Amino acid sequence: MSATDWPATLSIWANIAQVSTGIVALAGSFWFFGQRMQRRWQLETYLEKEQQDDARSDVGGTGARSVLHLAGRLGMAEQQVIESANSSKRLGRLLGTDENGKVDRLFYQFKARQKKASQPSAGK
Repeated sequence: MSATDWPATLSIWANIAQVSTGIVALAGSFWFFGQRMQRRWQLETYLEKEQQDDARSDVGGTGARSVLHLAGRLGMAEQQVIESANSSKRLGRLLGTDENGKVDRLFYQFKARQKKASQPSAGK
């Protein structure tokens, strides 16, 4: 390699770096969004199971669980639980109040699947 070829070599390495940066960014995006979807699915599955277990028991609970309970059982941070639950259409939020009526607890529970009402077809 001669001394005059260094701009061409530098250009090749710059192109390689540019392409590899895009690949790493794309892979990071897939990993990030995959983790979010996995956490949401894990939370929904856990709360659905808890609701089914409560329905089968004699206690007759609603399957609602606190954010701290969910964080401990699922191995997530509280913020991850809240983000996952708020991004889900299948989970409902319940608020717990103290003796003064102020909200001091946050619960999430699985919403039962509702069948879509069939639309009547337009008559002729």
